[in-house]
Amino acid sequence: FRSAVMSANLEAGYAAQGGRLPSPWDEDESLREVSVRYGGFPFDRIFPSFTWRSVIGVTVAVQLVVYVVSCAVVTPRGWVAPSNLANWKLGSSDSTQEACASEFPFSYGYELRRMFVPIFLHGNILHIALNLYFELSAGPDMEAQFGPLRFALLFFASGVSGNLLSDAFATNGVGASTACYGIIAVSFASLAVQWGGLSSEQKQAAKQGVMQSVGFLLFWEVMNWNVIDHYGHGGGFLGGFLLAVALDKQHAKPTWRLASAVLFGFMALLCALKIFVFHPEANWQVLCAQRAAWYSAQQ
Repeated sequence: FRSAVMSANLEAGYAAQGGRLPSPWDEDESLREVSVRYGGFPFDRIFPSFTWRSVIGVTVAVQLVVYVVSCAVVTPRGWVAPSNLANWKLGSSDSTQEACASEFPFSYGYELRRMFVPIFLHGNILHIALNLYFELSAGPDMEAQFGPLRFALLFFASGVSGNLLSDAFATNGVGASTACYGIIAVSFASLAVQWGGLSSEQKQAAKQGVMQSVGFLLFWEVMNWNVIDHYGHGGGFLGGFLLAVALDKQHAKPTWRLASAVLFGFMALLCALKIFVFHPEANWQVLCAQRAAWYSAQQ
């Protein structure tokens, strides 16, 4: 899905300048050339702003490569969809393994990868297809708006935030949807800090976009209540919103930026305390050694 909020924001901006938002289906020579280059498939018409030479392009490529590796290389092989064990070996979320990283002398420090790697792991073809569709649709425009470095920070920090909250509640999910929810929240944050400067027409368009996005997200969460990682999505959304406000020097008030940065750090601290200090598994130190020995025997 594509963030309706971003579409409304762009429409409002173009309308204020007396223009209109260009349609990806507009006929022009460049699109005809791309259609020929891709063997007739209108890739550039579906994702007109996407390019492989970008942060989102590299991210998509890495996710595709990791998916192939998780299916066909890491054992036990799944071929079409990776096995849970294959994803776990690569670094799927596991709050117990992450807690092991805090055990002195930090022999299991490599387990901290589980806070970041799940962004690139997926459970099946539908899972990765949905996430990639959103990234290809919304990512390029947002990267153009914020710049490569800022976009990368927002995208991956949102993903880590979602993984932290998910691990704090021992949900232990996989997928880039934590980062995708963060990107949606960035659109919401941009509207929030610029709300006072919008015209009535822009506000109306923004309200409609927000309602559409919120309605779809709630429907998605409810329909997949027992399947998807709600904590991961919530953590990604909250982290993306707070970080977007904290980094917005142009529109956000200094007090808003400071408060958002403090709240972001406080959320991360609480999650870290829950994972590393107040872990629900009483004998997690014993499990660290047991799992390490078992994993070595699988090689």
